[in-house]
Amino acid sequence: MIVVDAMILAYALVGGPEHTPAVNRLLDLDLAWAGPPLWRNELRNVLLQYIWVPETDRPGDAVTLGDAQRKMHLAETLIGERTFGVESDAVLDIAQTTGLSAYDGEYVALAQEVDVPLVTTDGAILQAVPDVAVRPDDITVLSRAREEHSKSTRSAAQ
Repeated sequence: MIVVDAMILAYALVGGPEHTPAVNRLLDLDLAWAGPPLWRNELRNVLLQYIWVPETDRPGDAVTLGDAQRKMHLAETLIGERTFGVESDAVLDIAQTTGLSAYDGEYVALAQEVDVPLVTTDGAILQAVPDVAVRPDDITVLSRAREEHSKSTRSAAQ
């Protein structure tokens, strides 16, 4: 399992030139995605930006209201059952010690609580908690390394 922030979901659902290939590789790993309840509100806001922003300023594909609604339903299949609340004390502690927002602190707190990486492209999060946060490509590299290790261990055992 991994914790993903709303932008990772947005890249998976809408696309964008810079991060979508890495996020698609992340989807190919077939990992369970998780997040705090906040992901829904943040993703809704991202999708609205794709609707409202002029096409020339939009980083990805055009999105209609119907598209946004379908993408929210798809996001629920990706992460919905693995939406976990976090303790306010933990979020506030993280925000205070790292300088991150409480919004970002929710993702970090969840990743710490369930002891899995937080996958993000947010530079502030990556810098503030490098022991927790990783880029999408970092997960694909780690996953391949684990897979190779498992194969070699099975081969050696046979």
